[in-house]
Amino acid sequence: MIDDITQVESLFNQQLTAGFSFETRINKWGVVSAWSRLADTEQLLPAALAIKQLGGRLHTISAYQRLGGEPTDIHEIAYHFDLDGSTLTLTVFLAAGQRDVPSLTPVFCNADWNEREFMELYDLNAVGHPNPTRL
Repeated sequence: MIDDITQVESLFNQQLTAGFSFETRINKWGVVSAWSRLADTEQLLPAALAIKQLGGRLHTISAYQRLGGEPTDIHEIAYHFDLDGSTLTLTVFLAAGQRDVPSLTPVFCNADWNEREFMELYDLNAVGHPNPTRL
């Protein structure tokens, strides 16, 4: 399991521009979890393609306003992946007023519903989404 995460980190280092972070933890039961914060939205598709190349699957997507308790125009989107039992969460930051993020639907078809949901709930735009209609 750790091999899959190590391979993802290696591909990220080869294929992504600088500025992303990558952290891996193994709990006392041997479960591997990794977190990566991307430097910008342009890194999202190359990162997703690297995960797909290694047999990873998209589990779900969580979009949220960055500052809790107060209305804000700052968002983060967390993409949760499974790699043969290991988890990887990619997070991308959207600055105030930034609305566009590349759609992962062309890479992972199950991104469809989550992307349509965050487009509707947070007025974000999944650029390249094949069916950007309201749910």
